[in-house]
Order: sequence, then C-alpha cells, then structure tokens
Amino acid sequence: MMPSSPAQTPTPAGLEGTGPAQWLQQCWVQGITAEWGVRLSTLGPEALVAGGDPDTVAAMQAFAAMAAMGRGNYELADQLLGPQPQARCPAALLLNSAARLYRACGDGGQDPASALMAMNALNEARQRLGNTPGPEAATARGYAGLALAEALLGVGDVGAARHQLALVVEEGQAPPVVLAAVRSILGGIELTVGRGDLAIGHLQAAVRAAAGLPAEEQVVRLLLCGAVLCTDRRYGTALLEEFQRRYPPRSPSGQGATARLARLLRLLAHAGASEGAVVTAPTGSPYPLAVRLEVRELLRHLQGRHYSVGWFLLFTSICAGALQAGGDPCEAYSVLVHAAATLRCRRMDGAAELCDRQIEALRHQLGEDRFEALLNEARHRRMLLQGQAAERA
Repeated sequence: MMPSSPAQTPTPAGLEGTGPAQWLQQCWVQGITAEWGVRLSTLGPEALVAGGDPDTVAAMQAFAAMAAMGRGNYELADQLLGPQPQARCPAALLLNSAARLYRACGDGGQDPASALMAMNALNEARQRLGNTPGPEAATARGYAGLALAEALLGVGDVGAARHQLALVVEEGQAPPVVLAAVRSILGGIELTVGRGDLAIGHLQAAVRAAAGLPAEEQVVRLLLCGAVLCTDRRYGTALLEEFQRRYPPRSPSGQGATARLARLLRLLAHAGASEGAVVTAPTGSPYPLAVRLEVRELLRHLQGRHYSVGWFLLFTSICAGALQAGGDPCEAYSVLVHAAATLRCRRMDGAAELCDRQIEALRHQLGEDRFEALLNEARHRRMLLQGQAAERA
C-alpha cells in the first residue's frame, strides 16, 4: 500500500451511480490507486454487506481496508474487515487474507500470535489459488507478496522479504500501482543494506510502473530523487529541480505525505554542505538547527503515516543517507538511532536491527576515532535540545 495524500487525490469520475460490485471490477484491474482510495475510504461496513454475494463482500472488505490503511486509518480498517469472510473465490480469499496480514503487522509486536495466524492463513489461501491466470488472481498475488514482505521485514528477514517482492516483479501481472509499491519497498531494502545502485534501479522501475497515475508518480519520483541524493548529491539535486519544474510551482503543497516528502527533500538538498565540500570530522553541522528540527519532524510524520515497516525503513534510509551525503553524519546517526528506538517501542526488534546495520556501516566508513567524535557530538546536540525544550516548558 502506497501512502496517499487526501488533499491531492481526486474522486473517480463517471461512477457516481455505481456501487461496490461495479467498483470491485475496477479495483481488480487497477488496484488501490490514490483516486480509488478516496472513494473506497467512504465505504462503511454496512455498504460492504450490501455489496451482495460473499465473494464480492470479501474482496471489497480487503480493498476498502487496505485503502484505509494507506491513509493511516487503522480504526476504519478494523471496522471494514470485520469477521472472517465466507467467500469461496480463491482470489477473493487471498486478497482478504493479505489485508488481514497487513493489518496484523501493525500490531505484530503486541500480538505476535495474531500475525503468525494471519501469515498461515495467507499461505493457505495462496496455495489454494496457485497459478490461476487472470487479473483477479494476479492482483491478489501482488498484494499477498506485499503483505508477506511486510511481515518478514518486521522480524528482520531481509532475504525472505526480498524474495516475496521479487516473485511479484517476476510475474509482472499485478496492477501498476502494486508494482510501483513493490519496487519502492525493494528500493528501501537495498538502501538499508547499502546497495544504493540497486535501490536507484528499483525506483526507476517504480517511476515507469507509475506512469499514468499522477499521485503515485509524484511519490516515486520524489523517492528516486531521495535515493540519488544519498549517492550523488549533485545529480539528486538536479533531479529534484526537474521534479519542481515538471509540476506546478511549490507543488505538491499541503500537509499530505507527498507534500511533506517534497519539503523534506528540499531541505536535505539545499541546506547541507556545498557541492565539493569535504567533511573532515563528524562534528558541527552544515544544516542549521532549525532545519535539523524540521527534518526530524517531517521524517517522524512520514514514519508514522501508517504501520508499514517497508515504508518506514525507506523514508528513514533516504533521510539518513541524504544527511550523510550532505555532510552531517552525526545527524544521520541520530536519525537511525531514533528510528531503531521507535521500532523497538513497537516491539519490532528485527526491523530495528536493520537500522543498527546502517549505524554499523557508518562506524566502519568513518573509522573508530571519527565515530567516537561523532558520538560525543551527538551527545552534545541531545543535551542542547533538551536544554532548549526545558526553557520553552
């Protein structure tokens, strides 16, 4: 599920007189695009029950719940999913199982038994569907791959998560919005393990997959800008400027996920070290304090947009990598430490260890002496911020 921005997603045109059964036909083909997310999020449990036969109800439960989760509304998702469906259609059952597993991942740390049961149910449904052809089957398998990857990332099994996403890519029959999300999460995984080149390749493929989907294309283009900022600051800044020329001035705007991501990248690209500058010690910062505080606030919002480990790690890795490329490895370290702590508070220790890996890579890159200086600087900054917070209180 891709994060969506409510203020920037239009209502689907030409379907005002139709209901869930007709919407379902479009969802099987298109997946949960940002525009369909607006319409699906207006559905309540009563409307789904009125949708007719159990297969239609089960599939619409899944689509509507995933749309709600993409917009961060887990309470609505719980209401929509309701009791286990009575459907017989293998594609509808697999899709519904994927939505339930994705939801269980949000509470996986608090209720690991529920997540394990949801994973087992999904695997059973996937075996039942098998290699059945058709758009419904391909869409269900695509969302199942996303949900399984999410569960596996939560426990830190990067290889297995990558494998599940690769299966969706290899089949290539899922809707473009699903392929764009899969490629984006794959990009996040590669950034997490230090393979920026592979991450850029996946995000370039995500841009191609999202062509013709305005909201999704904006998101993945921004993610590509962020990944390039981590590896080639000059080129990443140029891509970001191209993005700003492609869309209206100061677009996207507002308080949605896309607008906040755009603002985050602008700060990271333009407030750091000048091009060609060499940072000889990890102390001090080329980013003013006000910028660092805003970067943390924007990242915190994106990380908490919904309980997806994949998107959490992607946003975190882009931010930390761009900060390091911008000449502030100390702030990159702080971002990773806070991200790991947040994941551990959610009892997702496996995912937190993926942030620890990036910290260890930073230590190796800097060397012990410079890393020790970085720790001292991070401690100094933390005390400074605590002092300012106490003064405001």
